Amino acid sequence: MGRLGLYPALIVVIFGVVAPFFIFKLGRFIGFVPLLVLAFLLGLGYGAVKAEYPWYGNGLLGNIAFIAASAFILMAYAAVSYSAGGLIDKTMESLRRD
Repeated sequence: MGRLGLYPALIVVIFGVVAPFFIFKLGRFIGFVPLLVLAFLLGLGYGAVKAEYPWYGNGLLGNIAFIAASAFILMAYAAVSYSAGGLIDKTMESLRRD
């Protein structure tokens, strides 16, 4: 980690450890399907903000593809994070019982 640098190490820790547990807790609170809908809507919003002039003719197809890909990637990240958090939660429960 020393050769990686401070900011890349923080990004790895945040998106690899902290965010998945937050997503799991949020998913347990609101449910899995609403979590995916929320991730989809956040992805659409992020894609629309980051796309350059999203509703104009020159790059319309590329911008729509970028917005859809942003939504899909955020949904996939939320699903994988929720599943990993659930797996860790089940493992921790089985270790506590023994």
